[in-house]
Amino acid sequence: MNRRNLLALCAPLIVMMGCASKDPMVARRDVEDLHTRTSGPALIGQEYGPKVSRIPIDAVLYTDRDLTHRVALQALSGTRNNASTVSVDARFFNCTSQAVQLGVRTSFMDKSQRPTEPASAWQTVYVPAHATAQYSEVSVGREEVAHYLVEIRNASL
Repeated sequence: MNRRNLLALCAPLIVMMGCASKDPMVARRDVEDLHTRTSGPALIGQEYGPKVSRIPIDAVLYTDRDLTHRVALQALSGTRNNASTVSVDARFFNCTSQAVQLGVRTSFMDKSQRPTEPASAWQTVYVPAHATAQYSEVSVGREEVAHYLVEIRNASL
């Protein structure tokens, strides 16, 4: 078997491995053109009341644990475009044999993690069985936008 055929057989398995991560509630990727770091700021709850774990920013937050076993984040990027706004793109892979409807929205924040604008409206993203789907959002704010957080939920409930 030649190298090209072997790669074609292995590629779906590599993608499927993303469907079984150990702590899949947050999927994080480095931000292109905004900043580069291996660790950094996170949204943190106050000491009083129920304790809240750290939620990394510049990441995708799954709001439903069951969804983490059905849909994998295949790619995530945040880039500053020519208009100085920030464009966020995410590609999802459906690990199941049934179509999935996702609700997806993005919040944009400044360098102090304060909102620069209201969260975007929830968009419905249809992900066919064993296939990918793309999500994109662009900020209204310009230079003040330094971070983002993408939330996904099950839209078929």
